[in-house]
Amino acid sequence: FTSLDNELTALVGKTGICHTDLRPSGVVKIDGERYSASSEGDFIEVDSQVEVLKIDSNTLIVTRSQQA
Repeated sequence: FTSLDNELTALVGKTGICHTDLRPSGVVKIDGERYSASSEGDFIEVDSQVEVLKIDSNTLIVTRSQQA
């Protein structure tokens, strides 16, 4: 693993906010850092809370968070 892989893997299970709309790809912000992200095909609006499900090719795969 590279340090980037380790950094991204550590984000699995964390929540963040959509910095852009995910259509299904875009940018999310987690702990003040921006990351490339993609939903599993769903449109997720900017400022929506998301949760990181997994990492695929250095891209975060996220879903809309069920937390309030």
